[in-house]
Amino acid sequence: MSNHVPKCAAYAAPALILFLCVACPFSGPGTIGGPCREDSDCDDELSCNSLETCEEQICRAGTPPCGTSDDDCALCDEDDDWCVAECAADADCDDGDECTTDSCDGCSCGHSAVDCDDGLFCTGTETCDSQEGCLSGDSPCVADLMRDEKTGKCVICLETADCDDADLCTEDECEDNVCVNTDVQCPQDEVCVDGVCREFCTSDAVCDDGDACTDDYCDSDQFCFHEPYDCDDGDLCTDDECVDGYCISTETDCDDGLFCTGVETCDPAVGCVSSGDPCPAPPPFDPCAYCCIHGCDEQSDECLVGSGHGWAYLTIDTDDLVCGARDVVFDASLFETADGTLVNTLNDEDSIDGGEGTDTLDVQFTGTGPLTITPALLAGVEIIELENTVEYPMTLDLVNAEAVHTVSNKNTAVDGGDLFVTNVLVAPTDFGWADGTERFTVDVAGVALSGTSDSATLTVSGVVDVDDETVITVQPEDVGSGYETITIVSPGDVPNRVRRVTGGNGTSLATVNFSGSALFTLEAELDETVTTIDAGETTGDVAIPIHVSPGPITCIGGSGDDTFDFSASAGRYGTADTIGWGLRYGRSGARR
Repeated sequence: MSNHVPKCAAYAAPALILFLCVACPFSGPGTIGGPCREDSDCDDELSCNSLETCEEQICRAGTPPCGTSDDDCALCDEDDDWCVAECAADADCDDGDECTTDSCDGCSCGHSAVDCDDGLFCTGTETCDSQEGCLSGDSPCVADLMRDEKTGKCVICLETADCDDADLCTEDECEDNVCVNTDVQCPQDEVCVDGVCREFCTSDAVCDDGDACTDDYCDSDQFCFHEPYDCDDGDLCTDDECVDGYCISTETDCDDGLFCTGVETCDPAVGCVSSGDPCPAPPPFDPCAYCCIHGCDEQSDECLVGSGHGWAYLTIDTDDLVCGARDVVFDASLFETADGTLVNTLNDEDSIDGGEGTDTLDVQFTGTGPLTITPALLAGVEIIELENTVEYPMTLDLVNAEAVHTVSNKNTAVDGGDLFVTNVLVAPTDFGWADGTERFTVDVAGVALSGTSDSATLTVSGVVDVDDETVITVQPEDVGSGYETITIVSPGDVPNRVRRVTGGNGTSLATVNFSGSALFTLEAELDETVTTIDAGETTGDVAIPIHVSPGPITCIGGSGDDTFDFSASAGRYGTADTIGWGLRYGRSGARR
């Protein structure tokens, strides 16, 4: 009788049947579909097949951690418990087969067959070797023929080189894809030998060509040869030649006729040698080295040391620039910092010496309020060009400049952006005003305008009076003698409209001349001291309001339709006054 007791056994009692049950084991850890009491009973201790759960005392599979759909590209790494993609770049998909193109779509690898067809008939049918890649097939043309890709035909030749028969005594050509090898034609009694026509001979005497500088002989094959005498003496400093049977050597002339290659000499072993550039190189650090030309000028046979037309860029730091002869432009344009802020490059500490030549300082202004810049030195700078880029008045003080003769306002189109130039020590003879709408004032030292015939030219271009602000004033610093004559030039074909041109503090402006081809309109009267308005040199129209003058006024028109408007003087002139104007040419009108 077995002592084995069933796990679940029933025992009889007089009035009661008792069932005694011991714990029944589960089918095993993580068995999907097996019985369970809690989630831990279903854990199969594997990461890549999801986290199992116990639902209604039955083990259920979970969701795989790395996805199951086509959109899920990660693979599960059981060893590291990590989801990884099959590839990140094409290089991860290299299968070592030269006949596949391996690619990665960011998730999984793809391998497509390589197309070896090069589209050419003459290379035959291409095949692919997994180790060597694409291989050309056999030519479809039979031996000694080649394929013409243009016509698709097998031909003998495509070019002359295909017809070379290695015979120097034939002329080889490819004509209509057929080789033609024609014998070299030699004079009578001569044959071609190694590409040279030679005559038959029986002795050396027969081969004499009458040239004393050739060695004539009959070779063993009974052909004449004429070998030139070798007069080379091995000295590269001599020119060797044969003259009447004698070798003559003359000294080689090494002079190449160029200044900038220096002095030429001769070395018997290497020949002519040049001493090189005769001009000194710029010093390691020379402020002029980047703004002026250093070098050799072949046309003038001279060294350009600190000369030439150059361009120097000022920095936001203190600049100390010294340049030599000829023309230099010192560019003081605005500098843009890393954060996009525009700052001035010309400042009070800058020192500039342009030296000889005609030098220009080109300045842009910016700022958050009115500003005056007084450079420490502006020596040898003749031309000042200015541009105000903001709505605040800007001033350039030229108290440390002694050579300025031209001052130009390149652009003051910003509302409120007036420009002032002060302490000009020498009376400028030229002023420029381009694309401006604001005030432009130049103050000249009184002593510079103390003469009785000071004159200047004002050239205007694209000046438009928008709000009665286009006023140019060229004046002495204090009340007194100023310019006596100002000539206004209006070139081109773009009309200019100026509110006023005035001598300011000056009390001596007597003559205002006009010239140019563009319409020039002056909106406000000239100074009362002006007695002559001469537009005789103009080809364009002028419109000038005539001011109240204590004396007679002379008005001269040009070849355009000129208008002298006397309406502002109404009531000043009476029957006892005479108003007259001369007409040099053309026609003019007067309005009263």
